[in-house]
Amino acid sequence: MSFLYRKAVLGDLPGVLALRKEVIDGLKAEGLFIWDDEYPSESLFHEDIEGGCARLLVSGDRIAGYVSIGKADEEFGEGVFDDPGLMTFSRLMVARDFRRMGGGRYLVEEVLKELAGQAAPGVGILVHPVNEGALHFYGRLSFEDLGPVRNEWGEFVRFRFLFA
Repeated sequence: MSFLYRKAVLGDLPGVLALRKEVIDGLKAEGLFIWDDEYPSESLFHEDIEGGCARLLVSGDRIAGYVSIGKADEEFGEGVFDDPGLMTFSRLMVARDFRRMGGGRYLVEEVLKELAGQAAPGVGILVHPVNEGALHFYGRLSFEDLGPVRNEWGEFVRFRFLFA
């Protein structure tokens, strides 16, 4: 399977929103009600793209994945991570057809390569504790489990990946 990692443009928004619907429907089918029409909202994806933060995983002419990159303190609030200067990624989505085929791994590895080039010490992410698939996925990718944290959106599990 061949993938391309690239920055999203506004013309990609309809494809991103179609992927969002697929992912939310899949989460609901698994009994995971962690995303809905309010989060992540269409306006949030629009802001990600306009702000230059949105990245895509593309296979052929199809958007196979999406992620937004940024600074951990700005995304989650100061003090969620003890490491100053950490970057983050959020709103990671991979189309069902590309899961267990290396799509998610490829997307995260490309994000890590990009962020490593920005002189940051590493990446900190938050994962909803009921999302067992994601918890396992990041562990397999050598992210360090820092345990639970509570913020204004609820309780999450903190993961960190430090660049060597």
